[in-house]
Amino acid sequence: LSVTLGEEIEVRAPGNTYEGVATDIDEDGNLLVRIPDGTVKRIVAGDVSIRPRK
Repeated sequence: LSVTLGEEIEVRAPGNTYEGVATDIDEDGNLLVRIPDGTVKRIVAGDVSIRPRK
């Protein structure tokens, strides 16, 4: 997952889809994603895709 950090990503998690920037991995191994409104979401499980740069 370290290649994901700093990249714009899309996360498809159970019941939700998020787009944002992968910012970190927490102490429990969860991916932290900053979404456009500034909120940081903790992703426990889901499919992560790196978005093409514009």
